[in-house]
Amino acid sequence: MTSSGDEREKVYFKGAAEVMSAWPPTLPDSHLVLLSTFLSAAERFSTSRIFENQAEFLANFQSGLAVGIASVLRRAFPLVPESRVSVGNSTSLSAWIALDASKLDSLHGPLHEQLMPHLPALEAAAGSVGALDTNLEWKLKIFLAQHFNSDLQAERELQFRGILPGLEEETLADTASSKIYAFGDVLFEDYLLAVTSNQTEETLYSYLEDLVESKGARSPGQLLAIHYVAKQLGGAFHLGLFRHSML
Repeated sequence: MTSSGDEREKVYFKGAAEVMSAWPPTLPDSHLVLLSTFLSAAERFSTSRIFENQAEFLANFQSGLAVGIASVLRRAFPLVPESRVSVGNSTSLSAWIALDASKLDSLHGPLHEQLMPHLPALEAAAGSVGALDTNLEWKLKIFLAQHFNSDLQAERELQFRGILPGLEEETLADTASSKIYAFGDVLFEDYLLAVTSNQTEETLYSYLEDLVESKGARSPGQLLAIHYVAKQLGGAFHLGLFRHSML
């Protein structure tokens, strides 16, 4: 039985879809998150018929949103960089907006179609933007891991330098203590979710091995990543098991 609330939602989405269908093809970058939010909500009704040509509308909407996101990212991270993205400028803000709007799994296909030829430039940017904006660098790495994980040339992150500034001065003993288990950083967790989602057990074990055996100075982020991947594997792992191998 359909509730009155469900019916009101359907009426709203039908009206919103009609309004958005009449929008011009070129919209301000600031509209991308709004469009992404609408698409996320509308996809809840993908199995219910709300209006005519609903499946076609959603497919076109996904494609149009991917075109807008790709356009912003190509401008922000050109194939031949003439200037680096800098903190606080309009290009950097637009890139943030586009990356925030790209989180839906339904955008995988459309984004692949739009950005595969541009992937080398995005990978290069993900390794260089951090000199000026560490958070934007990690946002881009999360985007690439979510939508292009199997196509990337770069290795998965092992050290996590700069993503957890509040823990950079922590000792490994501090990090291994229970007080850190509750710690959560959105970018850090989003990256680990993106790089481990829909992966085989073999791939996860490979990543865990790379994290444990990584050369160089150890970081709290590295230890937390080991804990996260171990939990994904479902084993009875504890940070303390890795403590001595990390020292």
